[in-house]
Amino acid sequence: MAGTRRYDQDERRNTDGSGPDGERSAHDAWAPYDAEGPYRSRAARLPGGSRDRNDSRGPGDPGPPYGRGREPAGIRYREEDCTPAPTRMRTWPDGRHWGEDGRGRGAWQRGRIVALCAVALGLLPVLHPLVPDARGLGSLLETLLPWLGLLVLPVLVCAWRRRSAFAVLALLVPVGAWGGMIGGAAFAFGADPQHSFGVVQHNIADDNPDPVGAVRALAASGPGLIALEEVTAGAAAKIDRELAAAYPHHAVRGTVGLWSRYPLSDVRPVDIKPEGITEPWQRALRATALTPRGFVAVYVVHLPSVRAAWPQGLKTGWRNEAARRLGEALAAETVDRVILLGDLNGSAEDRGLHPVASRFDDNGRGFGFSWPRSFPVVRLDHVMVRGGEIVRFETSATTGSDHVPVLARVKF
Repeated sequence: MAGTRRYDQDERRNTDGSGPDGERSAHDAWAPYDAEGPYRSRAARLPGGSRDRNDSRGPGDPGPPYGRGREPAGIRYREEDCTPAPTRMRTWPDGRHWGEDGRGRGAWQRGRIVALCAVALGLLPVLHPLVPDARGLGSLLETLLPWLGLLVLPVLVCAWRRRSAFAVLALLVPVGAWGGMIGGAAFAFGADPQHSFGVVQHNIADDNPDPVGAVRALAASGPGLIALEEVTAGAAAKIDRELAAAYPHHAVRGTVGLWSRYPLSDVRPVDIKPEGITEPWQRALRATALTPRGFVAVYVVHLPSVRAAWPQGLKTGWRNEAARRLGEALAAETVDRVILLGDLNGSAEDRGLHPVASRFDDNGRGFGFSWPRSFPVVRLDHVMVRGGEIVRFETSATTGSDHVPVLARVKF
């Protein structure tokens, strides 16, 4: 019945709060304030009749006349109702803190998913070959591999927002992995360039409005070999006239050409044409150059382009097939010293180029991004060496092409 109060006493009281003889006890004076009977929270009965912020009494309500520790005898309290209100933790401006959250998890217990992402990002430079190449995803990831280190920043933001000490500690894995990779590329060259000679690799572009001006700029640094791709018949004649004095030896096969200060011999085309291409197509040559360090086999190559299509993804089939054919030709090469100059339409880490890259000892450490010209993000133009080393690798000033020229110093 509403208004009835029951107490832990031997006698039973009437519904109006009086005892068997009609008298009212002292504790009955504040019984109406107790909505839960005798189990009233201690936190609501503060000394002096003050109320805490959780007290449900209305304004002007004087509260019970008893302070803490002066409750009438015979009343018992539940332990959980006697627990004082939790102390508020010091918070950050966004309302989050490094202590326990609402689920009782501390800074070392929460943020495990963020920590897992951080560790996976740190293992990516080593385990990227395990990523499946569905629709060219693996090749795309490996081509853009140097830029994936920037993902450390959003992971760091997530770890900080979660106030997760565990995730922040896990970030040491990607920071160390990518820091070593980027640092190694930035400070890769320190070898003595003495007894080396220069080479230049450039996709000059078949729509270049000034091919003569482009090769004049390339020859200004005085390299021993200049390799060009996308050389049209009309441009080849103009380039030959421009370079005839300094580079008397040259060879052009299809759309690739080699201009050399050193005598060339055994010049022949290399068949890397994919089976799916039916029109005339010649984009690789091989020559033997008599350099100051002896005979060197020189390959000039332009692999098929990689195209994006929906929903097929990246179409890398022709490029990968041409790379396999080129790898077979390199495996059969009898000259010990080999240089490859070419536009391979992929990075050296791309699994599709493994048949080629695995045949060389050095592919030019450093970034050397060469495409696109407006904001280079990937190295498509390569210089690779077998039987020697590349002591310097850098990009040159842009020409009218969409590729940036690359220059290297080769030492045998």
